[in-house]
Amino acid sequence: MRVVVVGGGYAGISCLIRLHGRFRECQRILVDPGHLHIKRTRLQEIVRRPLEGLREPFVDLAARFGFRMRHGLVDCRPASLAGYSREGRLPLGKRGLAFDFLVVATGSPDRTPPGRAADVITVADTATPAGGKRLLAAAEKTRRGGPPLAIVGAGATGLQYLFELLETGVPGPGLLLVDRGQRLLSGQPEAIRDYVAGRLASAGVRVLSNTRMTSFRGGGRAGSLRVAGPGGRRAHDVSAVMFCPGSGGRRLRADPYGRVLVGRRTLPNVFSAGDAASWAARGQDGRTAQAAVRKGRHAADNIRREVRGRMMQEFLTPNLGFFLSMGPRDAAGWVASPSRVVTGLPAAGLREAIETRYELMLEGIDTFAAF
Repeated sequence: MRVVVVGGGYAGISCLIRLHGRFRECQRILVDPGHLHIKRTRLQEIVRRPLEGLREPFVDLAARFGFRMRHGLVDCRPASLAGYSREGRLPLGKRGLAFDFLVVATGSPDRTPPGRAADVITVADTATPAGGKRLLAAAEKTRRGGPPLAIVGAGATGLQYLFELLETGVPGPGLLLVDRGQRLLSGQPEAIRDYVAGRLASAGVRVLSNTRMTSFRGGGRAGSLRVAGPGGRRAHDVSAVMFCPGSGGRRLRADPYGRVLVGRRTLPNVFSAGDAASWAARGQDGRTAQAAVRKGRHAADNIRREVRGRMMQEFLTPNLGFFLSMGPRDAAGWVASPSRVVTGLPAAGLREAIETRYELMLEGIDTFAAF
C-alpha cells in the first residue's frame, strides 16, 4: 500500500505525520520541488531571528517520520488528476510513480505583483536568505531617514510583517500600508479591528485604504510606487515594497471526505488538503494553516478507514480561533468563539502556544491527537 503526498507545506507534512502515527504499514512518499519545509506563519520573524529556525529540511523530517522523498513538479489541474487516478501513477521519472492513494497538498500560489516583479519583495522571497537580506536592508535604509517602506496588503500576513518591522525600530511614519479593502481585517470581530487600528494610529503608520498598487520600479535611494485610490492615481517614493496580498488561484473541489471532484465525478483514490482544496464539508474551509493541518490529518484518517473497509467521515472541525501576531509581546485574536477576544500579552502567549504545538508535532510530539 503506497500513499503519495504532493506538497510539503502544512497540509502535506501533517498528513504524512498522521499516516506515520496511525497507518505506519503503508509506504509514504513526499513529492516536492524543494528541499525545505517552511513555517510560513512565522516568516515575518526573520527581522529578529535567524531564517534557519523557520525552515526544516525534508530529509530530516523523512528520517523522523519514515517517508521517502522525491523531488519534482506535478501538474495538479483537475483533468490531469483524473488521468493519474485512472492510471494510479504520477508522470515522474522514466517509469512514473505508482500510488494507491494520492494526496494533493500543494497550497495556493501567492498573487503576482504588478509591474517589475523582481523589484518587489514577496512572502516567498523572505523564505530565502537573499530575500530576507533585501527586507532588512530596506528597513535599515528607512531607519536611517530614508523613504518609507511600503507594505501592500493589510491582511494578517501584511500586518504581521508591519508590526515586526515596528519592533525593530522602523518608525511608524516610515511605514506605508496599502490595502484594497475599505477596512482592516474584514470578517474579524470589531474589537480586534479596533485594537489593530489603534496600534497603527498610535505608531503613526500611514494607511491607504481602498487603494491598489499599479506598479513599482525600484532603483537608487528610492523606488516609485504607483497606486490608484479614492484620490486618483499617485506615486510615492519608497525604499522597497513588501508584497503581501494573500493567496490566489482556483481551488480544487472536494467532497465532504476530502476526495477530489472533477465535474460531478469523485476521484476515489485522490484526496486534497491545504489552501488548494475546498471541501464540501461542514468544517472550516479557509486558506489558513489551521485548516491545512486539520485537513491533512483528516485525509490521512479517511485513507486509513477506506483501506480497512470502514466508512469515511465528513470533515466537521470548526474554525477554532484566529490570532494576529503584533510583535513578540503583543497580539490580537479570539479562541473558541469570535466573542472571546483576547489582546495584548495574553494573546501573544496564546499565539505562541499554538505555534509551539505545531513545532512539537514536527519533533514527534503530537498534541493534536486528542482533537
